[in-house]
Amino acid sequence: MKFFTRRQMRSIHLGQKAREERALRLRSQETSPSARQPVVKLLSGNLDRLVVVAALVHPAFRPGLIDRLLVMAEQDHLEALVVLTKVDLVEDRTQAQAYQQLYRSLGYGCLLTSVTSGEGIAELSARLAGRSALCGHSGVGKSSLLGALQPELAPATGEVSLATDKGQHTTTSVRLVRLPSGAELFDLPGLKLAPLTMDPLELKGCFPEFAACRCRYRDCLHRGEPQCAVREAVEQGLVNEERYASYLRILDSL
Repeated sequence: MKFFTRRQMRSIHLGQKAREERALRLRSQETSPSARQPVVKLLSGNLDRLVVVAALVHPAFRPGLIDRLLVMAEQDHLEALVVLTKVDLVEDRTQAQAYQQLYRSLGYGCLLTSVTSGEGIAELSARLAGRSALCGHSGVGKSSLLGALQPELAPATGEVSLATDKGQHTTTSVRLVRLPSGAELFDLPGLKLAPLTMDPLELKGCFPEFAACRCRYRDCLHRGEPQCAVREAVEQGLVNEERYASYLRILDSL
């Protein structure tokens, strides 16, 4: 028979208690619709479009998040508009214009904007008829865009931490903002994405550039299957390599 010291018994007890608390939290998340779903999905029934806001610099540009949000829009059959902010801080616009052309070639609207110079703000305002949701990481300029669209709103804007290159949260809850045009905007807080819930075969349908590829197998997931036309298209430069990498990351997370 093995005997334990008081310290060992206390450690065992605390470990068991921690496991029970973790299991309780997981059960609570499984039964809570809001915990299972991103804010975007909870609002999707009331939206006409998803406005994906991403900064070209400060914080660093993250195309992977854009791709993930575009998948959400495709899954819920929402119009998607990509808004690339802080174009005035970009020294060479070539890369920004290349991303703009990429998203437009996929059928999405894409605007280059600057609240400092006013570039793209009027066009953005014209594209926001109905109900839209602004989403993106903190620090990308969502609140500044709202201020440019509705100056009297004067929302607080957060500063980017140079140490972490991440924005400081300035919005802690979803806000509904009405513009003078009558358009309504849901301002979503700095986004923390819940896992996407979909069938892997559904995911590949959320990447419109895959549609023109004819793989040997109808259920091809474009990962390692023989004679995969999508992988061949990536190698030939016909499908964007970064977009394909985003697809693989999302596929692995399902």
